[in-house]
Amino acid sequence: MKGIILSVACLIAFLPCAMFASRLLNVTRHARLFFKLLLVISLAYVVTFLALPSDLGYLPDSLVSHYTTMDGLLGYIMLWLNFHSFLTTFYGINGGFSMCLLYEIYRSGPQGLSTESLAHKFQTADGTDKIHAWRLPRLIETGYIAQDPGHSLYTLTAKGAWVARLTLWLHRIFAMRKKGG
Repeated sequence: MKGIILSVACLIAFLPCAMFASRLLNVTRHARLFFKLLLVISLAYVVTFLALPSDLGYLPDSLVSHYTTMDGLLGYIMLWLNFHSFLTTFYGINGGFSMCLLYEIYRSGPQGLSTESLAHKFQTADGTDKIHAWRLPRLIETGYIAQDPGHSLYTLTAKGAWVARLTLWLHRIFAMRKKGG
């Protein structure tokens, strides 16, 4: 049980470290930063696991593992699994192309963005348009955006606005300043 408790404590320590480091260092490649922080947190896990008593000073005997190596190893594996869950959530919300579209439309205000404006924001270096093939029709189909047929403007629905606000909040926390998918 000690390994699991320390694993959760290390993840809780990792989150504010990742937020502050993202803001302080103004990184463009968050995965590199996150893996470096994970290595530091992993070292902290091992040192803390070895330094603290098996019962952590408060666990009852029924929750103390008599297989210390197994307890430590399972806690360490859980730390990496929790880190994977963090990465999945981070990139699923912050890094997704559709989330970037919602974010840009949200930033434009109630007037929305034209098709041309969106296409310009989401072009690759060679000028390829990453939007029209699949993303915009799918966001309309799933109810995140609406298109005004007369003006070719895209606006957020209530569902899309909620997701865009959540994305904006997470972008601010992790100091993400990227433009486009």
